[in-house]
Amino acid sequence: MNVLVPVLTAEKECSDEFVEAIGKPVTVIALFVVDKEKMGEVPAAFIGTRIKKAEECIEELKNSLPTSVSFKDYFEWGSWAEKIENIARLENVDKIVMAECTEAELLKPVVKSLGIELVIVGGEL
Repeated sequence: MNVLVPVLTAEKECSDEFVEAIGKPVTVIALFVVDKEKMGEVPAAFIGTRIKKAEECIEELKNSLPTSVSFKDYFEWGSWAEKIENIARLENVDKIVMAECTEAELLKPVVKSLGIELVIVGGEL
């Protein structure tokens, strides 16, 4: 089973609750997108900080999984919806596990169109 993990918050995705929701995959694919539309006119330092935070979260997630699980990560620029759809198709994803946030609600139609399982891990940390 291939599981896609969009790193939307760079906090919730490395929690124990999140790792449990991933289940027992063969491969975990972590995806972080710098969404220019969401960023607007923000300073480059802010974008750099978000990328660094995502890198740290992805590394923590990777280290919390069994060594038998294959792990890939993608850092992309563009639209979350577009990138999730493209990576899900490219990697033959069976399940998407994502944090509850505004973007998760917006992406539900995309995930539904792919016909794959969607798990939203919610609540406060």
